[in-house]
Amino acid sequence: MVSRDLIQGICFLSQTAVGLVGNSFLLTVHVFLLPQLHQPKPTDLIVSHLALVHTVMLLTRVVTVTVSALSLRQLQTDVGCKMFAFVYRATRGVSMGTTSLLSATQAITIGPSHPSWTRLKAQMSKRIFPACVSIWFINMLVEANLLVKMVLSPNLTSRGNSFHDNYCVVSRISTYLSALLQGPLLTLMTVRDILSLGLMGGSSGYMVLLLLRHSQRVHRLHGHHPTSRTSPETQATQTILLLVSCFMVFCSGDFVLSLFLGTMLRNDPFLLVISQFVVSGYPTISPFVLLNSHRQVTKLLGSFLGKKDPIP
Repeated sequence: MVSRDLIQGICFLSQTAVGLVGNSFLLTVHVFLLPQLHQPKPTDLIVSHLALVHTVMLLTRVVTVTVSALSLRQLQTDVGCKMFAFVYRATRGVSMGTTSLLSATQAITIGPSHPSWTRLKAQMSKRIFPACVSIWFINMLVEANLLVKMVLSPNLTSRGNSFHDNYCVVSRISTYLSALLQGPLLTLMTVRDILSLGLMGGSSGYMVLLLLRHSQRVHRLHGHHPTSRTSPETQATQTILLLVSCFMVFCSGDFVLSLFLGTMLRNDPFLLVISQFVVSGYPTISPFVLLNSHRQVTKLLGSFLGKKDPIP
């Protein structure tokens, strides 16, 4: 009879493999293919960065779970716990910040042609790389405390083989350095989350408003026979709104599960499994949401598969 842990492991590795393939393909498309088809847009660099971040995030996750499942004692060390936890938590924060940056950039791109907006649009390409570097710096600073507090579990031998990265724990021994950093880092984390989610929500709401206005103008111009073609800008905006919606759904699910796991259902095996899949859900599905907006890629894939694509 197939064990439950084996089934969970196969499902988890399958989900991770799908996410890694999707993000690798998305990164390849934006680095090698799209620059040959058109002039790179500000959002292209952000999408490439998001795909790279999700690739690192999924790889880190699969390594920690595999090490735990196979009981690789050589890799189960304090240093390994600190580094893997630090990289994973930092990339989760960078993923949120990059999604917010992508949403805000697209909102500016489709914004009105006022002089102030025009100047902002002209400067966007120069601001993307510094913004991505800043997102990394802030999140590495926020998670720096893990390099002090994360340690190897003292009950490692009693845990057995399971598909959870549970061989690391947060040390309850409070050092002077961790106590000194805890307050400022917690404040910085709160500010980071509020700014990221606020920027994401505000820019998404603004894009929805612009799309509604555009739809009303099209309806007035074409009456009851609106055009069936969707502009690339509108399609890209709809894709990013869908991406933000996916992020919000998985983020909310992770938050609710964390509340249950941190209170009444602490270490519940079923919820731990569900939480593991939810946490990896956004980096797994995001590349396929973003690839849906590239008509040129769809056309090339159709040609590669021997299918005729109606898109000119």
